[in-house]
Amino acid sequence: MLRELVVDSKTFRYLPVEVLKDLHLHRLRYKDPVLLFLEEYDTAYTMLTSWEKPLTTDAVVTGYPGIGKTYLLLFVLLKRLSSGLPTAVQSTKDDFILFTESGPEVYDPGDSLVDLSSGTWALADSNTSGAIKPCFNFQTSLSEVFVVQTTSPQPHRYKQWTKQREEHSANFPPLTSMTSLIIIIRWGPSARTCLALARGTPSLAAWEQKVMFTAGNFAEGELPLNDFDPSDISDVLFSIHPRDSSREIMEARIATDHILDIVLEQLTWFNAAQQADFFNIISGHPLLKSPLGNLYGKINMLDSIPMPSVPRVISLSSSMYLQDANQNSLPSYWRQVSTTTFTSLTAIVCTATMIFLVQSTVSPRYELKKLGLEFIRQHIPTSFWKNRQCCVGFIIPDKERGIQFTSTKYTILKDFLELELRYCILPVGTSDLTLSQLGKLRQPCLGLQKS
Repeated sequence: MLRELVVDSKTFRYLPVEVLKDLHLHRLRYKDPVLLFLEEYDTAYTMLTSWEKPLTTDAVVTGYPGIGKTYLLLFVLLKRLSSGLPTAVQSTKDDFILFTESGPEVYDPGDSLVDLSSGTWALADSNTSGAIKPCFNFQTSLSEVFVVQTTSPQPHRYKQWTKQREEHSANFPPLTSMTSLIIIIRWGPSARTCLALARGTPSLAAWEQKVMFTAGNFAEGELPLNDFDPSDISDVLFSIHPRDSSREIMEARIATDHILDIVLEQLTWFNAAQQADFFNIISGHPLLKSPLGNLYGKINMLDSIPMPSVPRVISLSSSMYLQDANQNSLPSYWRQVSTTTFTSLTAIVCTATMIFLVQSTVSPRYELKKLGLEFIRQHIPTSFWKNRQCCVGFIIPDKERGIQFTSTKYTILKDFLELELRYCILPVGTSDLTLSQLGKLRQPCLGLQKS
């Protein structure tokens, strides 16, 4: 029944069109002309088989939207049928199909007279809007039934019904760039998204606009971050991964560096107070234990971090500018003000010998702004400026990007020959530190490295 296709030394197994038609898989909401089986499905089937006992055990399979959890259920169904094993499948709230030796039968999910026989696997696809959880017959069968539910990571889809039984969870990783090179690298590992973009529906330009719009809403806090389902926006911004080889715990990450750049670009338009509030929210979300918020959280809490040669901190508002301060009262830390002049600079940090112009934007879409640099140079007392080495410090996630930033030929720097370019590595989306822990760390700019 299965056929094989070899691509780049990789062997793929699939079912041909004529076989798919005979299986009437349209009843299970499957309409594509080819059913492709991934190697990951074999791993999943082995894990499920090992969990079938004890009798009070059920399984919940979660993962990144678009990865193919529905197709996994079809794979499990075909494996069971090829071995002549009883299997029930539910993909809508209206009915379920029971496959036995006598053939398939369609039943009402509320029919109390239907009891599944011992050894039946009850497969529930909760990735559709209609079937939120396994039906009544699956949950209350008097026989020895093993329930397998595929679902998004939203807890309310599985936590309630699994309270009465022991639950195993398996979270499966997204596809790798092997299968969809450029699109996956830029837009993330969702197979559904990559196939749609490869077909041109939507176009790459339209998809980028959607990502920018979603990132803007995400940054503005219009999405319900305290209780949101990652699957709602994960095909646009997030990728959901198992945390370790046990696959019992999942975590959300910004899907790609390209999307991270877009998110950071949107965030730079907000003032420090808005940024701090936003990242306080997402830092507390159970799925976002290591957000890019650590970067901004650290920068925005500089005024509470003990720093050498910093006797006090003065935040400047619209009524107090640098020209109002003389050399003796110049603030050691200048918090970003609400003006587009400084959208690319997060802070100014002054020490006895240095002036650091801190740029925490790690997106290459943003360049140094001449207007901001001119304003700073004009309004810092001349003697103060001349007696200190001034440098622009980029806060970046890795050395490679730091070298990229500091080696860039910025056209505006020909008018600012006294400026040096340096960078400080602060990993984005990889730190497990909380904001309070970050607040105890030393200010990052003191360890700036020359390229």
